Amino acid sequence: MEAPLTIFYTARLQGDLDLAPRLFSFIRMLKAQTEGSTLLLDMGESSDLRVWHCAITGGRSALFALDAMGYDAANADHLHPQNRAKTRTGMRLALIGTGESVRLKGARVLVPPDISGANPARLNILLISAGETLLESGTLSLEGVDAGQVGMAQIAFGAGGAELAAAGVYTLSPDTPPDPTIAGAVDFILSEAHYLLKKAQEKRR
Repeated sequence: MEAPLTIFYTARLQGDLDLAPRLFSFIRMLKAQTEGSTLLLDMGESSDLRVWHCAITGGRSALFALDAMGYDAANADHLHPQNRAKTRTGMRLALIGTGESVRLKGARVLVPPDISGANPARLNILLISAGETLLESGTLSLEGVDAGQVGMAQIAFGAGGAELAAAGVYTLSPDTPPDPTIAGAVDFILSEAHYLLKKAQEKRR
C-alpha cells in the first residue's frame, strides 16, 4: 500500500505575526509524529487590513511569514490577481485565488469554484473552511479552524482509491516555545513593513 498523505492546515491568522514562531514549532512537532508525506496549507484570512503591516503591504506580510514557515499553498483570495502574481515571485508558497488550483504531491489544491472541472486528480483538496472534514468522490473538505489551531487530515491510498484515515484539530499550547528562525523572519518582515510605512508617511508631507 502507498504511504499516506497527511494534510496539516491553518486559517484566520489575521495578521498576528507574533503567533507565527510558536505555531511553527507546534506544526513541526506534529509533523515529526507523522509517517509518509505531508502538505501544509493555509485556508485563508491570513491578513487583516486593520492590522498596520497588512495594510501597508496590501495583505502580503502574513503570506511572507507563511512562506518562511514552509507552507506549500495558501488561499490568497484577498489579493488582487495582479498583486497575487507579483507576490508569487521568489516564493515557494503557492498562492491560490478563486477558481485557481495547483498540483502538489499528486493532489490538486483548489479554491472553488473550479475553473473548468478539467485536470482530474486522485485527490482534490478544497482550500476553504467547511463544517467538518469529509472525503467524498475524491474531494476533501476540511473542517474550519481558528488562529492558534492546526487541522489535520490523513489520507490513505489503496486499490479502492483515496480514503480518509484520520482527522482532527489540535490547539496550540501557550507554553509552546517560539522557533528562533521564524522569529527572525517575522522581525525582518516587520522591519520591511516599517520602511514602507515611513516612505508612505514621507509622501504625505
